[in-house]
Amino acid sequence: MDCRDYHRQFIDFINDELGFNETSALVSHVMHCEECSSDLKNEYLMITGMRKLDRDPVPKNIPTYEEKIKMMSKKCRREKLFRILSVLFIVASTVISVYFFIKGLVL
Repeated sequence: MDCRDYHRQFIDFINDELGFNETSALVSHVMHCEECSSDLKNEYLMITGMRKLDRDPVPKNIPTYEEKIKMMSKKCRREKLFRILSVLFIVASTVISVYFFIKGLVL
């Protein structure tokens, strides 16, 4: 993907509407691409600022841009770890099942 592709995902990212793979790729990209990081930050500040103006009283749970990137980066790492552990659990369960199946045939 190039920068234009990531730019198309900015609104969905800000609205938490991207899936794991898209979020992970976008966060990784903006952490290494200063231009996209700056563009996303400007768009994030504009959209969250407009949301704050539309609400009365101002919600306190809207994270700053830096907090959002950090939070989504952590979320992606946790999701990745969960997926790895899930696969390991399935593999271990399969190996144990096969072992007991073969052991049962031998008896």
